[in-house]
Amino acid sequence: MSRRNDGTLGVSIIDPHGGYLADTRPKLQALARCAELHGDHYVRIESIVKVGDTLRVLDLHDPGVRAAVSEFDGAQVASLYEGDLARDYH
Repeated sequence: MSRRNDGTLGVSIIDPHGGYLADTRPKLQALARCAELHGDHYVRIESIVKVGDTLRVLDLHDPGVRAAVSEFDGAQVASLYEGDLARDYH
């Protein structure tokens, strides 16, 4: 459970991914689609990957992040987490 800004409790999706797995891209794209369609039901929708010694997160509530994830056509999604779209996870 997560707290909303008004103090009430809500549900979040914090999804750990392994950028090395073959199904990471389609799962991440499905999560982005879920966020687009149902994001208002969740406090946070984030995907996390370990890059080196750092956990990096993509915030799928962000329309720009969702668009980049949806349009991504590469085999290795690590570049999404290593770039400016992601932030360090705290």
